[in-house]
This record gives sequence, structure tokens and C-alpha cells, in this order.
Amino acid sequence: MLLSAALLFISLLVSVHSQHASNHNYFSFAAIRGDERVVTWGDNSRGGDSSSVQRYLKNIRAVYSTLSAYAAISSSGRVVTWGREGQGGYAGDMESSLNSGVVSIVPNPYAFAAIKSNGRVVTWGESSKGGSCDSVSSHLVNIQRVFPAYYAFVAVSSDGRVVAWGDPERGGDLTSVSAQLSSEDISWIYSNRLGFAALLGGGRVVPWGKHDLSLDISSQLAAGGITAIATTAEAYAALRADGSVICWGDANQGGDCSALSTDLSSNGGVRSLYSNPSAFCALKEDGTLVAWGRGDSAHIPPEIQGEKVRRVFTALSTFAAELLDGKVVVWGYYIPSNQEKDAMAVGVKSMVSTTGAMAAILSDNTVVAWGDSRYGGNIPISVSNQLMDVKSISSNSQAFAALKFDGTVVTWGSSSFGGHSYDVASRLVNVKMISSYESMYTDAVSTHTPTLQPTRVTRSPTISPTPIPSVSMWPTSSPTVAIESAKEDSGLDSNDSNMLLLFYMLIVLCIISSILLLWLRCNSCCLKHTKPSVQSAVHETIESRTSFTPTAPIIEPVYTTATEYNRSYMPNTPSGEPIHTTAECTRVHYLSPRFIAYATPRTESFRSTSSSSSKKVLPVVEAFEIV
Repeated sequence: MLLSAALLFISLLVSVHSQHASNHNYFSFAAIRGDERVVTWGDNSRGGDSSSVQRYLKNIRAVYSTLSAYAAISSSGRVVTWGREGQGGYAGDMESSLNSGVVSIVPNPYAFAAIKSNGRVVTWGESSKGGSCDSVSSHLVNIQRVFPAYYAFVAVSSDGRVVAWGDPERGGDLTSVSAQLSSEDISWIYSNRLGFAALLGGGRVVPWGKHDLSLDISSQLAAGGITAIATTAEAYAALRADGSVICWGDANQGGDCSALSTDLSSNGGVRSLYSNPSAFCALKEDGTLVAWGRGDSAHIPPEIQGEKVRRVFTALSTFAAELLDGKVVVWGYYIPSNQEKDAMAVGVKSMVSTTGAMAAILSDNTVVAWGDSRYGGNIPISVSNQLMDVKSISSNSQAFAALKFDGTVVTWGSSSFGGHSYDVASRLVNVKMISSYESMYTDAVSTHTPTLQPTRVTRSPTISPTPIPSVSMWPTSSPTVAIESAKEDSGLDSNDSNMLLLFYMLIVLCIISSILLLWLRCNSCCLKHTKPSVQSAVHETIESRTSFTPTAPIIEPVYTTATEYNRSYMPNTPSGEPIHTTAECTRVHYLSPRFIAYATPRTESFRSTSSSSSKKVLPVVEAFEIV
């Protein structure tokens, strides 16, 4: 049962993500702090450990993810990636093109696609699922926007072209519909596991991928009048301006709504559509609900049938309705206990889910959770006491992370997936955003209560699908420890030239350093067999202002002045003053990069403060600071 939930969970990621380039890591969390640094935790191999790239994670504006990898973009447009390499954690040969000039990035569950300021597209990740666009790269010019599906991407350009790549059966090949598509006419592109459906001007819809459309459905989609589309994992529901609904796709997941033709006709007057991975729910103009699809969430509970509903929440295979009196009723995969229902009587602000549990932020900014305790359904008392003044909740497949208004973070659920954040607790301060799949619960069509449900569409003319913006309107967003930006048309750009020059300078510096170190070693060895004036040699070094690094074994402990060194070895000299001598040296010691000392075993006579004269072998030392 949990395995089925996990599969549906992944499907949900795409059906919602197709409308917003968002983050949906299945195994870990990533938080952006107020100082624009990134903190990660959870499964180390799937993005929870970013230590190898922390030095690059500065001035970060946004974080995106596939199921097992992250991509962060800095304010300069540089991208950094980490996590599972095959799913976008490593950009490989594409790194040099991601160092600068990236203005936007879109992930699907397995790959990333970045748009550059020159209108070109860079992709990496699982090649068969959109990570490689080599077959269409020559057509990816002047690109304005990229939309993701579960196994593919589609790009629209400023000059009327639409280009797709990835799994050809699931949307990666639009040969059969290319003549019907023009980016100048596209209002929005929706997707799920089947492929894509483009909403064109006039309300016409053009689907492609693994769709099996009847002639009747095809004619209705071509007739126009459609304002928005909702999706489950493998079905679509299109809302028309007259309040009627058209469905297609897998009948078991809501693709067949013919049995509800009366409720979903223009006479029924549907106001809004909601969806989870396996079912649809329609809010009608009279305030009542209609649901269809698969599972318990496809059946409206008897207690609210005919009741007036203010709004609908949705999460993994679950719906929740808030009635006019404020009561919240949940139905679907996991049902809250009476205790949790009583807690929700104060009102619910939002809901999120893992694959086995749900959590809700209440109107008083506290949190209630229910479901499988292994997946965050049971909040420990020690954690519950901290869940006050909660601003938002993020989740992955098995853990929750609550962001409080004071910028701190509280976590619970599976420790392996980020339910325990004690290793990074000291760094989780002044947090502004937590990246996880929960951020996809955003309505791309409606502008009010946008974070309460994954897919909600309405036929209100004032909240029709957002037109495709120009590149200049987009924020910069991207991923991978990138190094360079290649110019597509000719030669190297200025960044390439600078990097190449720096590379040559480093080589020259290494050669000079090697020669200098070799020279120092030779001189150190010579001091053991010859008796030159070491003090003179050192003064010559000072006069030439040559700086160097220790090559001989460093004396422990290392003293940074001659006085410290002498006093350590000769604590009983009169008045503690160091003994200086012009004796010739037989051993040279480099105390630090700035100090050099030489010592000669020598017999000296002196009078101790506590005994009579005696002879003692002492290392007589001179030290000089290298300027």
C-alpha cells in the first residue's frame, strides 16, 4: 500500500510541477537563509550533503531539484549542483556553459533545463528523460520558456517555434502536432506522465504524447472556449468558460467523467477544479462538490454531500473541504482522528503531505499531523512544543520541515530523509525558504489562496492562464558547480578568455614555485657540509626581499620570534635574556614562512641564578624575519 502511495506521490510531483518550475526532492531538504547561503540535510547521497560545493553556495537566489539532486543559482547567474549525478547532481560537459548567463531553470523529476540570456538552452541529467537535447539543439534558439513533463521538456521561442525533447512517446516528439502549434499563440502548457497539452489562444487545446483521444473529445478540444486544465498522474480535465468540463486520459485516474455529465455540464456550472494524482474534485457555482477518479478521494463523504464549501485543500491522494461554518472535512488516503479533527476546528491555513502522512497549519499557526508515524504522521512531544508561530511547512517523501516566522526550522519524520536536523540545527537560522516538493502546491491559474492546493483551476476571466513572459521578465535560476560559459556562434567570450589566462598564470606560478623550493632544499643541504656565514646569507635574503615557504622540518613547537625560541631552550640564562652568537651554523630551521632560525650545538659557560658556574651544551640561535 505504501509502495503504491510512493508511486502516486512521484506522479503528483509532475502533474503539478508542469505548471511551475519548482522543487521536489524526494529524499532531503535545502534551505536558503537571509544571508543567501544554503543549508541542506537528509539523505546525503541525494542532496542532503552539500559540503563539497558549500564554497560556491553564496549569494543564492533560488534552489531547484529533481527527485535526487539540487541546482542552486546565484545572483550572478552562476549555477551549482549536487546530489545524485545521474539525475542532475553533476552537469558534466555542460558545466562550462553554466558559469554565467543563465536566466531561468526548469527541472523535471530526472533532469534540468536552463535558459541562457542569449536564448539558448542547456540540459543535463538523465538523457532519455530530457537530460540531453542534442537532437534538437540547433532549433533551441531565442527560447522564451521551457515546460517540463515527467519524461520530457518542451520549449517555446519568440519566433513562433515549439521544440520538444525527451521520451518521444511521452511528449518528447511533437511531429504529429507541430503544424498546430505556435508559441505566439500558446497561453500555457500543462503536463503529466502522458505528455503535454497546450492551451492556445481562443481556448483551443492541442495534446501530444501518449494520449488516446476519441473523435468526440478531439473535436471538443479543437472547438475552443477552454480556460484552464487540471491534471492527475495520467488524466486531464479541462474547464470551459461556460462551466462545463471535458476529460480525457486514463479512466481510472479521472480521464472519464461521462457518468457525471449533468454535474459537469454548463448547467452544472463548475467554478473551480482541483486534483491529486488519482482524482479530480470540482467546486460548483452553488458551493457543492463533485469528485471522480480512483480511490477514496474520488468519493465525496456523505456528511458534506450537498453542503456549501468555501474552499478545497488537496495533497497526496487526499482532499479536504472547508465548509462555510469553518469545519474542515478530510477524505482520501489518510483520515485524521477525532483529536486531530477537533484541533482543526480553529481553521486550517494549508496542508502538505509525505507519502504516508499529512500535516496542516492551523489558523493559530500551530501544526497538526496524522498518518503513518514513520512518515511524519505522529509529531513527538519535544517537537510539538516547538511548533508554534509556523509560517509554512515543506515536505519530502518521508519527513516534514516547518519554517517559523522567526526564521528557525523544526523537523520531524524519518531521520534518514531529514526528519532530524540536529546536525545542521545551529545553521538553520534566519531561514527564508525551504526547498522541497511542497513548494509545487501552487496554483498556476488562480491568484488567490495559491498555496493551499496543488492544482486548482477556475473559469474566472480575471485569473486566466498567465501569458508567456519575455526572457527579461524572468529571475535568474540555475544549477552545478559550473566553470565557463561558451559562446554558441564564434570563438570564446570574455569569460572564456579570462579563465584561460588565469589557467596559464597558475601553470607559470607552479613552475616558479617548484624551482624556488628546489633551490631552498639544495641550500639547506649545503649548510650541513660547508661553513659559510649564515647570518650574511640571511641578510642577503632580507635585502632581496625574497619570501619563501618552509622546506626543512619545522621545529615543534614553532616559535615566531628568536627571543621565544631562545628562552624556551635556555630558560636559566641570566635575566632570561637570549644568548646571541656569531657562531657558524650547522642546522637551519624555518620557523614559519616569515621567520628563519639557525642553531649550533655549543658549549657555553654561564652563571645560573640558583647555582655556581657550570658548563652546559646549548643550542645557540639566531632568527631573522623575512620581509
